Amino acid sequence: MEYITLKNSDLRVSRICLGTWLFGGRRWGKVNTTESLATIRYALDSGINFYDTADAYGEGIAEDLLGRVLAVERKNVILATKTGVVWRKDGTRYIDLSPSHIHEAVRKSLQRLKMDYIDLYQLHEMDPGTPVEETGSALLKLIEEGLVRYIGVSNYDCTSLDRLKAIVPVLTVQSEYNLLKREIEADLLLRCLESGLSVLAYSPLQRGLLTGKFTVSSVFSEDDNRFYDEEFQGKRLLQNLEKIENLKALSRKLGKSPSQVAIRWLLDSDGIDVVICGARRPEQLTENIGAADWKLPEDSFRFLSEVFCS
Repeated sequence: MEYITLKNSDLRVSRICLGTWLFGGRRWGKVNTTESLATIRYALDSGINFYDTADAYGEGIAEDLLGRVLAVERKNVILATKTGVVWRKDGTRYIDLSPSHIHEAVRKSLQRLKMDYIDLYQLHEMDPGTPVEETGSALLKLIEEGLVRYIGVSNYDCTSLDRLKAIVPVLTVQSEYNLLKREIEADLLLRCLESGLSVLAYSPLQRGLLTGKFTVSSVFSEDDNRFYDEEFQGKRLLQNLEKIENLKALSRKLGKSPSQVAIRWLLDSDGIDVVICGARRPEQLTENIGAADWKLPEDSFRFLSEVFCS
């Protein structure tokens, strides 16, 4: 396993992080508790020491599952969670980063995780309804109280990131980034490189599309996130599948799977410190871990960058 120290911190983390959105169940099907716990234990045994979750994943389910396994390994793991997304009973959601919500949310997260501090506490999304000064003040108080060590953001644009950075020392930026989703290259990734912020890339396989296992005939139910993903629809899907054929051909040449090559491309990209990989079962995690401890040849890296550039 590859490790890196996040910039401006003492957090030494595995470059492949176990993401736990799938454990939450919402729009990912029914949660299999036994498989989820086995996946977390397998991650530990495989050298993964970095875990990313959120209080919104199953409204606490994912945090609870992590706590069951990781609490006894507290000194050996780095735990990141997020707050801000709140689900209503009708299935809709809103963003709340008010001081009252933050102070209540962090304590509930700690209770579910069975821990007394969080290594990296992240704002899940921007909250247009709360002044950034109030959010920042609440975060600083959590650091003072020893409940949180470092602060990160997720799904933030450059403007909102800059405003928060003026108040709080932001350590990490989490953003969707993969061969098919490269919007952050235009501004956010450059801003992080200039500012010395560590970038955590999530959705490295575009919800499974970059595994190469889907076709134009693939069908998803309405309780599956891929049902709503434009990358899986119409002309966009056809274009993506054409590009993925190039990925599959290169993977065969390298003796790797498409998933491993797609994740490796991220690990070899400038500014990407960590790739957050979701997995339901140990065997899926085995596939992801196969992206570590090797490098893409330079010509292969350039080839993929060009094929997926538009």
